[in-house]
Amino acid sequence: MPLDPDYLSARATTEAEQLLQPGEPDSVGGVVHIVAVQNAIEKLDPLSRQCMEAVFYEGISYSTLGKRLGISKVHAWRLARKAMAELQRSLSVDQSINLRYNMFDNWDEAASAVLDEWHTLTSGSRANHQHLNSYRKTLARAVREQKEIPRLDIIDVAHEAIGELKAQKQWDCDEMLNLLVRKQRDYGHENILAFGHVGIAIRMCDKLARLDSLLTSGAMPSNESLVDTWMDLVGYAVISEMLYLDVFELELKDD
Repeated sequence: MPLDPDYLSARATTEAEQLLQPGEPDSVGGVVHIVAVQNAIEKLDPLSRQCMEAVFYEGISYSTLGKRLGISKVHAWRLARKAMAELQRSLSVDQSINLRYNMFDNWDEAASAVLDEWHTLTSGSRANHQHLNSYRKTLARAVREQKEIPRLDIIDVAHEAIGELKAQKQWDCDEMLNLLVRKQRDYGHENILAFGHVGIAIRMCDKLARLDSLLTSGAMPSNESLVDTWMDLVGYAVISEMLYLDVFELELKDD
């Protein structure tokens, strides 16, 4: 008999759903883990959050959830599945979760998770020139003063670049992933691991300085296009995030 979602009860059926079950934190980073899940749930849209809290915190059935929302049991199940997918995507790029669980089987999956998260969160608005200069100065100062490279600034640069590419109708999340995979196959791990976040910050500063020069002067680039530069910024930011998540050293899927 085929599986009929109309008869399913609201119980955890996957490892990701088990993360949401109530109970005492275990001895290995339990509190950090619970906070990460709570933060991820709070980022959901109101309807998705309501579904998650009803199903996993209150423990009600999909039938009861449907009555509460004024919809059918099947519709309630579909909304909960959608909310679960959004939550799992958010948790997949959370550092504390990645340190505790093996979330990805290969390099491609890890890079795709980071890109999907940023793609979802970034609107198609043009990049702010002043913001870019501020990030460049912050990254350069961190390198010079041998301080920790600011993770959030690098993520903000990625959002600026993706927003600019979307505004120019030049953004393709799948193509960006394919480009990253091709470059990773050419370069391997060692060129990044040799200098880590410092090396990435320097490379990003070079790209940001190039953008500043070209955008300020209005000159046409004589080598790589501005689109290529925006894509390079996204690529370096993804690699930086993978280092933070401790997944950069995974092997490529086809390898």
